[in-house]
Amino acid sequence: MVVFLPESLEERLKYAQFNQTDYQVLVRLVQRAIDRGVDIQHEQKILGGITKRTYEIMDRGSFLKTFPQSKVDLAEFKSKCTIGVDGSFCPAGGTAGLWYAPISAVRVILRNGINSLDTFNADSDLEAFGDIILIDEAKLRKEHYSEDVNGEIIKRMMELETKAIMLTATRNKGSILMMDGPVVDPPTFTEKDYLTYRCDAFKNCIANDVLAIGCVKRIKDNFTKGYVKENFVKTPDEIAVFEKFPTDMHLMAYVFTYMRTQLGITEVIYTNPIEISDRGGPLYKKYKDQGLRLACMFIQKDLKSSILRLDIPLVSEETELTVDAKPLVRLVAGWTYPDLGTPMPVYLAHEKCQIRQGCADVLYEEILTRMRTTDPFNQIASMNLR
Repeated sequence: MVVFLPESLEERLKYAQFNQTDYQVLVRLVQRAIDRGVDIQHEQKILGGITKRTYEIMDRGSFLKTFPQSKVDLAEFKSKCTIGVDGSFCPAGGTAGLWYAPISAVRVILRNGINSLDTFNADSDLEAFGDIILIDEAKLRKEHYSEDVNGEIIKRMMELETKAIMLTATRNKGSILMMDGPVVDPPTFTEKDYLTYRCDAFKNCIANDVLAIGCVKRIKDNFTKGYVKENFVKTPDEIAVFEKFPTDMHLMAYVFTYMRTQLGITEVIYTNPIEISDRGGPLYKKYKDQGLRLACMFIQKDLKSSILRLDIPLVSEETELTVDAKPLVRLVAGWTYPDLGTPMPVYLAHEKCQIRQGCADVLYEEILTRMRTTDPFNQIASMNLR
C-alpha cells in the first residue's frame, strides 16, 4: 500500500485536522467532494469542446498576440528602481464579537532593478507596515448595517497598502511599481475618502513618472469577455459560446491552453489592452470621475507561468486610451523567472508580507496574556468571555 506523506508543516497540519474530523461527517463530505468533482469534470468537458471556436473568434479580431521568448529583455527597465507592494491580514479571536486582526503591507525596493537581486538587504531595502486592528461586530452592525468582518479588515489592510503606493510616488520618482492585486481594490468598497486617497496615490505615481502595474492572479471579472462579445462576435450562437465561460479567468485559461497545447505556441502570449473604466460597474466609474482611467490586458510568459491580468492606471483626456503593450510584455516577462509564475518583485512582496494563521493566533494569545490580572473578579470575567 502506498502511503502519502505530507512534505510541509502546513500539509501535515492540514491532514491532521482532516483526520480529527468525525468519520461519519467525513464519509458524507468526501462523497460530496467526489460529486462536486464529477460536476466540474462535466463543465470542463463543455468548455474544452468550445475552446477552438472561442480562439478563432478572438483571433479573427487580432485580439490575441505573441511575443518571441528570444526578444524578452528588460532593456531600459533593467537597472530601473523596481518596487513590489503587497498586503496581508489574518483575523483571530472573535470572542464576544471582538476580532483582533494583524494587518501588514510591504514595499520591496530593488533600487538598481534586476542588478539588486544579489545585493538586496532586508534592513534597508524592505519597508514594512503593520498593525493589529480591533473589529467590534456589534459596532459594525450598528454603523454599517453589516456583519462582514473580513470585508472591514480588508478595507483597513488596503488603506495600509495604499499608503505604501503613495510613499512610492513621493520617495521613488521615476521607478516601476508592481502590485500584487488589482488597482481597484477592494472591488466593492465605495467610501469616498478611501476612494479619493487611493486614486490620489495612483495619480501621484503618474505625475512622478512611476509606472504602476497591478498584477492580478485571482480574476473574477468579465471585462474581456464583454469586450470580445461587443467587438468580435457576429451571431447569437457565438455570443452563447462566450456565455458558457463563467469569468475572464476561465476564458483566458482555456484559450491560452489551446494555443500552447494544440497550436504549439511557446512564445509569450498576451491580449491587446482594453479600457475597463466603463466596464467595471459604478465603482470603476467613480475612479474615472476622480480622473483615473484604467486599462487591462492578459499575459502568460510560458506554460509554467501564471496567467496574469495587468491593470494599468492612466490619466488621459483622450477619447480612446492608447496603451503600448510591448514594453509591458517585456517588463513583466523579463521579471518572471522559470517556475516562479509571477514577476519577482510581486513574488517577493507577497512572501514578505504574509501573516499566517499561527502567527495571528500567537499574537492573540499575547493580547490575552496581557489581559490577565491578579484581581480574582477580572480573572473570572475574562475566563467567562472565552
